[in-house]
Amino acid sequence: MQCMFRIPKDGGRVLWEITNRCNYACKYCIFSSGVGEKSQELALEECKRVIDDLWKHHFRYLKITGGEPFVREDLLDLLSYATKLGMKVDVSTNASLITKEKARKLKDFNLEMIHVSLDGDLKEIHEQVRGKNTYDRTINGIKNLKYSNQYIRIGTVLYKGNQDRILSMIEKAIELSVSEIIFSIMEPVGRMNGDQSYVITRSLKALEKEIEYYQEKYSEVLKINYNWSSKIDEHIHICPAGKKFLYINDKGNIAPCSWLVTRSSSYLTERTLKEKNLDELFEDKNWKKFLQDQKCGECVGKHRY
Repeated sequence: MQCMFRIPKDGGRVLWEITNRCNYACKYCIFSSGVGEKSQELALEECKRVIDDLWKHHFRYLKITGGEPFVREDLLDLLSYATKLGMKVDVSTNASLITKEKARKLKDFNLEMIHVSLDGDLKEIHEQVRGKNTYDRTINGIKNLKYSNQYIRIGTVLYKGNQDRILSMIEKAIELSVSEIIFSIMEPVGRMNGDQSYVITRSLKALEKEIEYYQEKYSEVLKINYNWSSKIDEHIHICPAGKKFLYINDKGNIAPCSWLVTRSSSYLTERTLKEKNLDELFEDKNWKKFLQDQKCGECVGKHRY
C-alpha cells in the first residue's frame, strides 16, 4: 500500500469537512452526508480561529469539502479569510448552488481550484449514483462557474455504469470548457460500505492505458488525469498522516487521515476544535493511539485528493 494523497513539500495539507449537510445523497458518499443539522458545526469565528491555528502549525494547503460546502451561507467569508492569510485553498462541490452572482463573488479569491463532481455525460448515468434531479443542477452550476475566473476541474468517479464512457466524459468536459478532468475509482465505503454492486469490473491497467491515450490526444484543449497509480514515487510511500496531513470533520474532531476514519473511528479525537486547540488535541488518547500504530506500520493512506 502507498499513500496517494498529494502532499506538499513545504507545509502541511488539511482536508476539512466544513459541513456534513448536503442537498444531494450520493450512493457512495464517504461521509454519508445528507440533510442534517448545522448546530454542531463550527461557527464562522470558530473556523477563523482554527485557520489561524493551522497556519501556526505550518499547514498551508486547505481543501474544503463536505457535505456540500456551499450550503453554508458564510462559506465565502471563510474562503476570504483563509486566502487573505496566505492559505492555498481548493473547494470540492457539486456546483448545484453556484449562481452567476455567487460565481462572480468567487473572482475575489485566488483559489487553487474548484473541483466539481460529475459522474456522467448523460443524466441517467450521473443520477444513477448521485440521485434524482442532480444532473441539470450540476451542469448549470459548472456553466455559471465560468464567471468565477477560477480553475475548474471536473471529478468523475468511475463505477460500473460509466466505466466504458471515459471518452464521452472527456468530450463533455471539453464542451463545458473546464480546465481539467480527473478520474477516480468508486470504493465501497461510507454509505456504500461493503456493497460491491457498483464497483468497476475493468482492470486499472486497462483504464490507465485508455486515459493516457486521451491525455496525449486532447492535451491542447484539456488536462486529463487519474488519481490512482501502479507507479511508486519516492515521496508517497511513507505515511504523512499526522505530520503533513490532517483531517477535520464537520464537528471539529481531528484525525491524522480521512481515509483511516472510514475504516476505524478510533483515530478520531474525542474532543473538538470548538473547545480545544491543535496542541491540546495532539495529546488526545486517540491521536496517540494512531502514532503508536503508525510505528508498527499498520496505518497507510490510500487515495489522492
